[in-house]
Amino acid sequence: MASLGLVLAGILTAQDIPPNPLLPKVPHRPITRPTGGTSIGGVNINPQTEKPANNRYITHVTLSESRIWQSVEGKSLEGKLLAFEDQVIEVPAGSPMPATPEPPKHPTVLKDGKVRLLIGKKPFEIPLSRLIKADQEFIEQVRAGIAKKAGKLP
Repeated sequence: MASLGLVLAGILTAQDIPPNPLLPKVPHRPITRPTGGTSIGGVNINPQTEKPANNRYITHVTLSESRIWQSVEGKSLEGKLLAFEDQVIEVPAGSPMPATPEPPKHPTVLKDGKVRLLIGKKPFEIPLSRLIKADQEFIEQVRAGIAKKAGKLP
């Protein structure tokens, strides 16, 4: 009974037990299991299929040369007026670059009260009401010119 008391006293005092010098040290590694596949006899089976890589070419239809646009708040930026129709072509990776497609015959200048401007290399939609009157008139001239060319005046 006394020996049982000594054992319990040793456990309750939480003494560190020194490692056994005869056993090799094994670092602790967390157990990880792969998900989404299985391995049979050294062969991995993965149910996920990879999509072949494609190259995507986007052509913006510009309706004006680069110019300075000004907002009603007095901020200015340089950009080109864009149509809302972009021409997108996807080809498999490694294929030669495709020919440039024909631009739309009737490009959309205004959509839901907004215009598109190419600033740098990125298109932005801006409400027409945020541009100064001179810029709004320029956009109207471009729109009227496209309508006249298409044979339908507003």
